[in-house]
Amino acid sequence: MKNCKFCGSLDTSLVILTTPLSQVIANYFPMGALSLLAIPRRHVESITELTFEESADLMQITAMVVNNIKLKLNPEGVNIFLNEGAVAGQSIKHLHFHIVARNTGDGLKNFHCEHPREAITWEQIEKIKEIF
Repeated sequence: MKNCKFCGSLDTSLVILTTPLSQVIANYFPMGALSLLAIPRRHVESITELTFEESADLMQITAMVVNNIKLKLNPEGVNIFLNEGAVAGQSIKHLHFHIVARNTGDGLKNFHCEHPREAITWEQIEKIKEIF
């Protein structure tokens, strides 16, 4: 898609690693000291649009990057996440996984509910199972 920041106009100097189906790029607006994005090369907005091969490749390249981060940089943790849909925080309509190395005092917050959490009920579990 020509208006997509990850398709036609991607700054190739941001590319860190590439496969025929996926690539990892430096986040142009990083969250912390090391912030990367794993993206499919084909334009898709949703994880549900990936083929099986694209999905497998994207997970493999993400795991490879996380492994290298852990081996070479030894962070205390790594966040791997995606935002799907505007309400979830997706700002670029091209599927991408955020990979963020984490250390105590890095200034980033974790994802937590703002309200008190309660244990899931059996009724809620049954309703979820009905979806599948």
